[in-house]
Amino acid sequence: MSLKLFAILFLVFVVGSFARSKSERDYRKCVPGKHFNDGCNYCSCSKEGYMSCTMMACLQYDEETNSYIPNKSSPAPDDFWA
Repeated sequence: MSLKLFAILFLVFVVGSFARSKSERDYRKCVPGKHFNDGCNYCSCSKEGYMSCTMMACLQYDEETNSYIPNKSSPAPDDFWA
């Protein structure tokens, strides 16, 4: 019984891993050749009109908490979108 439960949970996990929510990148087309920096990562628009960005983990040191926190990224400028 526990093996069946494990198999079912594993399959749910695998399917969930491949599912992704629709984001602005999925709904909107960008102007081919345009690019921008979001404050950390470089984003560009392919000739097909799809956005792609580097995925660097950009951290900023917070002296109050004595820890590193993720940088806030800037959205694409309005003229980036078609």
